[in-house]
Amino acid sequence: MDDLQRAQSNLGKALARSKAGEDKVLMAQVRERGEQFANLLNGLIRMGRVHAPDNHAFDQPVIDLKKALESLSGLLGSVQLVTVEDQLYLNDVRMKVPSNPGHDLGSELHRHNIGGLTFHGEVSPPQLRRLVALLGGKANPPHPRNAITSTLRAEDIRNVELFGIYRFRMTEDEGSGDDALSVVKRVVRQVEDTWDNLASGRQANVLALRRLVVDLLGVGPANEALWLAELPHASPHGFHAFRVTQLVLLLAQAIGLPPGLQQDFGVAALTHDVGYAVPGALPPSLEGHPMTGARALLRQLGFHEAKVRRAFGALYHHAEVESGGRRTPLIGRLLRIAEDYDTMLRPNGGGQTPPEALAHLAGGANRHYDPVLTQLLINTLGQFPPGTFLALEDGRIVKSCSCVRSPESFAKPRALVVRMPDGSAPTQREVIDLATDGKIRGALKPRAH
Repeated sequence: MDDLQRAQSNLGKALARSKAGEDKVLMAQVRERGEQFANLLNGLIRMGRVHAPDNHAFDQPVIDLKKALESLSGLLGSVQLVTVEDQLYLNDVRMKVPSNPGHDLGSELHRHNIGGLTFHGEVSPPQLRRLVALLGGKANPPHPRNAITSTLRAEDIRNVELFGIYRFRMTEDEGSGDDALSVVKRVVRQVEDTWDNLASGRQANVLALRRLVVDLLGVGPANEALWLAELPHASPHGFHAFRVTQLVLLLAQAIGLPPGLQQDFGVAALTHDVGYAVPGALPPSLEGHPMTGARALLRQLGFHEAKVRRAFGALYHHAEVESGGRRTPLIGRLLRIAEDYDTMLRPNGGGQTPPEALAHLAGGANRHYDPVLTQLLINTLGQFPPGTFLALEDGRIVKSCSCVRSPESFAKPRALVVRMPDGSAPTQREVIDLATDGKIRGALKPRAH
């Protein structure tokens, strides 16, 4: 039995004995340790009003705070503590802490216009003691948060980041183009953080990844603003993970998978290439990045369905339809199509146009790709998938940005105008519906516009 078959057998047995989602196990551990951390931090800040910073009364509580932070870092990598109105969250998990208006952690932080702190790595006891002294001291107007940040930087305390005060997002703001772009930025940043964590020997922050998948599903993977998003300074692996996840979620919704499975598959898509980030992997001839990534994901807490699906995604995203006479898991088949499609669009993957990439997938159906899923992707993206540059008969050049909305719109997407008939750039952003505005002359290579 080769490594791939052995891993499939082991993961299959684990899946069979799973009882609950892995994220629930991790969430319970984060909540327990997070509440301890928040209470310790709040207690130390309040102690600062009674004792001088060098008082020995701080010694043991500071050591306890450091241990609590190390414990959370081992689970999550970066640790983010956020106060939102009267609630407290740690890496998107709501904490249950005693409510004591005026003396709770949120009130202490808000005096300095601070709504959250992120700990990006190890913080020594002297650094924690100094942080507590600053948070417990008087606010320094007019910009108290900036004053503390400047002090931390001046004293070379660089693993602590302070944020402004958060507010719950209002319902009427949801679904806007700005929100969609914000989600893309956060997804890419979290993927990059995940790779950095794994490269440093820490674990991936699964809860943060899952929350971002929920946000993507809330915005809608077919959202035009997602397809138009461009992040020129993003890492290639971060933006690739976002695009692959977007495509996987599109297919998962088209199949009709329940929300929980959509979230599981989305996190699997975000983590499918993490094997590249793991240091000290075996040589490629012995173990490639899929096996390395699966092993890294299996080291996370628990051993349950959500975790197994992530491991399947990392292990099988390069697997063809047939493997040893057996079909690969559904997440593997979805990822193979989504990853190859996005890779073919990238300059180092061939630089094909979206229609060319779809045609390539269609040509490989039955041999390399699941034929049903391949056809489903074609039915979803249409004749001119998002990102296709089109020349119109009136001389305008547009970039398609919508999926198929109806059978009638299969070859008539909505599109962003990028060039006017005289070759000039448009003076304002304009998205047109090619079902009613403009006749398509043909598709263009990206360099032609």
